[in-house]
Amino acid sequence: MRRSRVFLLLILIVFLGIALVFYASRTVLAPAPTAVPTPSFVKVFIARQNIPYGAPITEELLDTAELPPDRVLATYFTEAEKDLLIGKIARYPIEQGVFLTEGMIGSETPAPTGPAYTASIPPGMNAISIPITRLAAVSYGVSDNTHVNVIGCVLFKDVDSEFQSQLPNRIPPLQEQETVLSLSGPDSKGRIEPEPAFGNAKFFYAVPQEPQRPRATCQMFLQNIVVLKVGDFNQVNAADQAQAPTQQPPAQQQQQQQQQQAQQPTSPGVVTLIVTPQDAVSITWMLYNNFRFTLALRNSADASRVAVEAATLQYILSQYNFPVPAKLPFAIEPRVDQLNIPEPPPATGR
Repeated sequence: MRRSRVFLLLILIVFLGIALVFYASRTVLAPAPTAVPTPSFVKVFIARQNIPYGAPITEELLDTAELPPDRVLATYFTEAEKDLLIGKIARYPIEQGVFLTEGMIGSETPAPTGPAYTASIPPGMNAISIPITRLAAVSYGVSDNTHVNVIGCVLFKDVDSEFQSQLPNRIPPLQEQETVLSLSGPDSKGRIEPEPAFGNAKFFYAVPQEPQRPRATCQMFLQNIVVLKVGDFNQVNAADQAQAPTQQPPAQQQQQQQQQQAQQPTSPGVVTLIVTPQDAVSITWMLYNNFRFTLALRNSADASRVAVEAATLQYILSQYNFPVPAKLPFAIEPRVDQLNIPEPPPATGR
């Protein structure tokens, strides 16, 4: 009896020993988990607000943004290079949120080589003017340095692909002489377009009641464009403005002021936009092909771009659920044959 107890005790001790060894191998002797490295970011400087041309760089104009090391360009200014940035001069206008690079900053303001307003054109961009009206310029709410979207509208007509003339073609009368068809009449240019459905019968040509109606389409083809100038540029040099005015008699001064007021334009007829060189070429082509432009004012802090569908008659009818009216036995009075754009009231001075 005593031997059996001793034997059971030995078995229990061996079992506990095995359990302790297994536990120690899973906890104490297990390798420590490898720490996952946290990605490190580099702080680089960006423009906190719009920095004009020639403005000194101060801490109030700067902000930082964190980027992965592999995305930090060699021309960026990091937080450790702050001393190389403070006190320098902006070589050209810098918009809010733009990463500051070495090419944007200089130790001194570069000497201007042309009019002062050319310094507001960023490198690689062009300025081009387009005609505007009061309605096309948001009631003249567009001013210098505002951001706009540009909408272009144009008319299309069907033309003959060979003659490049407006359809339908003008066909002179045809005469049947034996088996040969000849042309008669003053018109000698054109081509014969036989219709097999007529067989040997005489040819007929349906003449339209009116010329072909053009089809209009409008599209917002430029977004977030900066306005460089509204109206004509001032051609007076800064040196001439800095000169002290000469003493003149009161009557002569009053006459000169009246002449200057009479010369001031009441409303601008053009607006100058900052665009890419390719857009400048496209706008030039549009100007010489009778495109009409309209400006849509937008928030200067909004840099988003929206995919816009072109507006056509089919799009307007389907998108906004415009029905084609049915023919009724009654109509409105007086008769309306043409819809005209309402003329806005004349601008009143404040």
